[in-house]
Amino acid sequence: MRGHVRRRGKRWQAIVSVVDPVTGERRQLSGTRATRTEADRLVLQMLTDAGNSEAAGSTATVGALLEAWQRVNVSTWSPATVRNHRSIVATYLEPRFAKVPLRKLRTPDIETAYADMRAHGGRDGKALSAGTVRRIHTAFRSALTQAVRWQWITDNPAARVDTRKVFAGDARRMAPPAPLDVVRLIDAALATDPPFGVWLTVAADTGARRGEVCALRWTDIDFDAGMIAISRSISIGDELVEKSTKTGNRRRIAVADDTIEALRRHRVGAAARALACGASLDTGGYVFSLAVDGSAPWRPDLATHRFVRLRQKLGLSDGVRLHDLRHFVATTLLGERVDLATVAGRLGHAGGGRTTLAVYAHMLEGSDRTASNTIADILKAARA
Repeated sequence: MRGHVRRRGKRWQAIVSVVDPVTGERRQLSGTRATRTEADRLVLQMLTDAGNSEAAGSTATVGALLEAWQRVNVSTWSPATVRNHRSIVATYLEPRFAKVPLRKLRTPDIETAYADMRAHGGRDGKALSAGTVRRIHTAFRSALTQAVRWQWITDNPAARVDTRKVFAGDARRMAPPAPLDVVRLIDAALATDPPFGVWLTVAADTGARRGEVCALRWTDIDFDAGMIAISRSISIGDELVEKSTKTGNRRRIAVADDTIEALRRHRVGAAARALACGASLDTGGYVFSLAVDGSAPWRPDLATHRFVRLRQKLGLSDGVRLHDLRHFVATTLLGERVDLATVAGRLGHAGGGRTTLAVYAHMLEGSDRTASNTIADILKAARA
């Protein structure tokens, strides 16, 4: 890198030569100032900036970044993440930003694009939900963070997006199903689709993610101790992939006697079906499987489709989702004053409860009020 100053009419021009790390070409950065002293300072500033980021003059586009970001991360992302990011890039980011030079991308450009997406970025020009735009932002911010690490740009314009303004308005109110509705769902499934009834029983007891329930093997169940080990998950990509849990941790949790009994009946039925087909049930096979020997897991979306059909049959609101069984477990336990660490461990949340607290803070207001009243009672007793 090198720089110099020259006179241009009544002003002074500062010029710095840098090598573009993307193209390998040498480029010039320049700027003008009113005095020679100011121009000299500008040269020093540009040299400093270029030293911090060799990409100060890069001609790389946002499209080039998005392509490279996916290419280098695809081996570490889950199949579902790969599919989601590809969709986000192709549907929302590339059409708006692909040809924009990275060095010219500004925070207002991103916020304006998000506002446009919120207004009419969906199918047939309909509004896009705040949740979808938030997922777009998460992916875009990640890609731009990668660009900073690669020194393609000096800072991340997506990091300064005012998310309170952009995502306000239609955040989904968490509305877990009532206990009576959960019972109706489980009982109806047990009566008409017993394997799915057992699946719902396990989900409503453990609070496990749908991919984690689909990944359960018979060896994960300790029938004598009434415990289930959750150590893997099924993810949907171009094909089904068994991977570790979302946090990468294994958890062993207690389940109710009724859940264990439902699983016993399910295993007896699965073994009988295998025998009727001239096969035997694999003792290490999947608990929920369409294969008679248990050699292949259910697809997670199969559970979702069955849930939707059952929900419609019972006349429950479309707002009740399969994932809300997980919210049901969390809110019910917290409402019963089960401590935060225990709930977090059961759900498989990382951070010793930080994630649980962030998602379900409203459920702890009652506990906080109890704590306040306890302190007040102690102080009153001290004054007596």
